[in-house]
Amino acid sequence: GLAFFPREICSLQGMLDLNLSENEMRTIPVDIGSLTCLTKLKLQENLLSKMPACIGNLTNLLSVDISENEFQYLPNEIGNWTKILRFSAAKNSLRELPQTIGNWEELIDLEIQENAFRTLPKTIGKFLKLKKLVANDCEISRLPDEIFDCP
Repeated sequence: GLAFFPREICSLQGMLDLNLSENEMRTIPVDIGSLTCLTKLKLQENLLSKMPACIGNLTNLLSVDISENEFQYLPNEIGNWTKILRFSAAKNSLRELPQTIGNWEELIDLEIQENAFRTLPKTIGKFLKLKKLVANDCEISRLPDEIFDCP
């Protein structure tokens, strides 16, 4: 598989769907921020541990899957994905999610199982359309009270 994220892809600014799953990539180039038309991003099953802040430029994303990587933290800028419907970050080493995910008011599917979370952000209560939350095999001892604000 690919050991490096092909930077040439970042010049394809009209691209809607990017799937670079099941590779051996360790980094995401900052150039990814130029793919502002992307609606679907699949990077699962790589060796990724850091997401550049410019990922927040991808404001048209509807679906993101970064499962089975080595992420411990995600940048606050992912809160800019205000159209996102589905987010999967299962099987990483995530310790927390940024409070800014409260901006994901359209989110219907959140899969974050098998991570190192001790808690979830209180802003999770803003997920008014959430239909599916999968958070098993984490270190969460208590859900934030705000989650019960979800209809």
